[in-house]
Amino acid sequence: MTVCIVAINQKHRVTAFATDRMVTSTFPPIEFEHSLPKLTQISNHCIALSAGDAIKGKEIFDAVRETSQKANLPIAQIAEQVKEMYQRKRLQILEAQLLRSRGINHQIFIEAGAKLLPPAVYSQIDHAFATFMLPLELIIAGVDESGPSIYGIRNPGLVDCYNSIGFHAIGSGSMHALISLIQTYAPVISVVETLYAVFRAQRVAQVAPGVGEETDLGMVCSTEKVKYFDEKTELIIKFNELYEQEKDARKDLITKWKLATLSVDEKGKFVEQISNRNLQSETHKTKEKVE
Repeated sequence: MTVCIVAINQKHRVTAFATDRMVTSTFPPIEFEHSLPKLTQISNHCIALSAGDAIKGKEIFDAVRETSQKANLPIAQIAEQVKEMYQRKRLQILEAQLLRSRGINHQIFIEAGAKLLPPAVYSQIDHAFATFMLPLELIIAGVDESGPSIYGIRNPGLVDCYNSIGFHAIGSGSMHALISLIQTYAPVISVVETLYAVFRAQRVAQVAPGVGEETDLGMVCSTEKVKYFDEKTELIIKFNELYEQEKDARKDLITKWKLATLSVDEKGKFVEQISNRNLQSETHKTKEKVE
């Protein structure tokens, strides 16, 4: 339960990202907002994001980081390594749950399971291997010699390239984020506009269940290491102001639409409700300043 968002800017060779800090664990079954960013830096120009079981995601990323940092691998190759580790992790879980207590591993099950196990048991285990859903989605993104790239890894270990679309999002807030990006993203906009598109998508996604309020925003480029923007930086302050202005504009638009569709009596009541609501809001702000 979280949201992780990435968008690329091909013109300026930049990958922008935003995440909340909500962390989920399958066992123990907990969910909380962490004090540290959830992003994993695979190399100077590659980042990894996870939605779902954060512990298993971190294990996969740490294993891949050891090899990719030494070899300075391209993003596509790193994504392939993550995919292989994802498949291996899924297989390890299924072996531990279904096979080890029977004294066999997956290789023995494939080669001789039908002979060693009762038909009903063999069929159940085979079905479990085919349908088991590992509660984990991953994003690998960054910039290499070929330009900025985005790859998504999902159950049962499939990898998808999102370069042609230009953005991707995972987690419980992914649909909200994707709708926002469809409205604001374009491949030829400026770097600041790309960053705002990702920032806005994260703010929009906060209405989804399980998405935290803390936002980590940053970018990856080919000329320097991963860059983070603190919430106190001028850029983030301006982004927050712009987003609040957008919200106010949408509220005004909704108000005008409602007034256009109401009868004369209904308009009077609606205007009175809005006035009372604004008065209560101003009174609350005044009390806060006094206190």
